Amino acid sequence: MYLITKPDGFKPMLWEGFIARNCYHYALNYRGPRSDVYFPGEFSFCLTNRHFSKGFLTFDEFHDLLFADCFTLGIKIRDADVMDAVNPGEWKIAFFESKSHKNWDFHFLREDMHGQWSHKFTGMLPSKVDDNCHPITDPRYAYFEHSYQFISCFILSIQKRRV
Repeated sequence: MYLITKPDGFKPMLWEGFIARNCYHYALNYRGPRSDVYFPGEFSFCLTNRHFSKGFLTFDEFHDLLFADCFTLGIKIRDADVMDAVNPGEWKIAFFESKSHKNWDFHFLREDMHGQWSHKFTGMLPSKVDDNCHPITDPRYAYFEHSYQFISCFILSIQKRRV
């Protein structure tokens, strides 16, 4: 059994053994055994070939898959605004998408402390800066190559169950 916990600030060294993990693992603070999960919907087994056949997810599909995964993992999730305050035990994540790649792609950031955001690319340790090397203080203004655009924020918290 693996317990997902609220992130405790920016601690990239906790991810040294998880370099192959991506931004989705990092946003959820998931360091469990499922290293094969890369897309929303895979924890809950809701992602299907139908989703991949068109090469992208609509926001509604993405939203449903993210919420299904959170339910499966014992994470409460709700839609939020970047400026919404979080309660003790909660954290905020931001969702970006890019339609400029050959295929649709996504990226997640998480708020480590009020106004301090970080993210993780596959194969790298987490970072507090965007692709222009600017500290990320508001995800709406963060820059990432390949035309990633900020789409939405969510607030997460842990339900009292193990996964």
